[in-house]
Amino acid sequence: MKHAFRLLLWLVLAVGVTSCLTFEESYVFKRNGSGSMRYLIDMSEMKPMLDMREGGLSDEQMEDLSYADAAAQLANLEGISGVEVLDDPENFHFGVAYDFENIEALNAALNLLLNSDEEEGVKEPHTFFTMEGKTITRTHLPGESPTSGLFEDEDEETAAQATAFLESMTYRINFEFAKPVKVAYAQTEAKIGGRKNKALQLESNFMEIAEDAAVLNATVVLK
Repeated sequence: MKHAFRLLLWLVLAVGVTSCLTFEESYVFKRNGSGSMRYLIDMSEMKPMLDMREGGLSDEQMEDLSYADAAAQLANLEGISGVEVLDDPENFHFGVAYDFENIEALNAALNLLLNSDEEEGVKEPHTFFTMEGKTITRTHLPGESPTSGLFEDEDEETAAQATAFLESMTYRINFEFAKPVKVAYAQTEAKIGGRKNKALQLESNFMEIAEDAAVLNATVVLK
């Protein structure tokens, strides 16, 4: 993810405009802790400007944005099945979806998807989810901001443009549970809704996340 994010940031700076991007995690949890996950990057609002660049995006850049390799690795994880690549280059959507048997398999998949890069592979394993009875806790990945070191030698105008870009980027997490949500604790606004209040949504922007990754932490208690 970090590599793809840096590529996206470079593209926006190269084009010279800020454009809204949305990173979205969507989870469906069954009563026994199994479920499905969908991860999607929507950069469709950047498409008109990127299409105007001479030559557009190179094959190598499109490959860097693709989740085909990640999907192949996910398919080899124990407890993960139904892996599907969600790449839609025509509409500038990139992502992957899969089913998980339990929380352990989900955490392993998220570490591969969100906590690894080509050079280092999976880093120190992170526990994204825990489930105890009717309580589910989601902890966002802490650590170095993906923008770290990118602007040290840039002028004020470029740095300001990059900041505006980060503020325009949305990170959204959607949950759907088998039981209604009784209460949700989070630093950012937690929207409970859906049919019989079984859905929950968290949302923040990348500037807030860069300042404090815990903004997307949440503890959900089901009825």
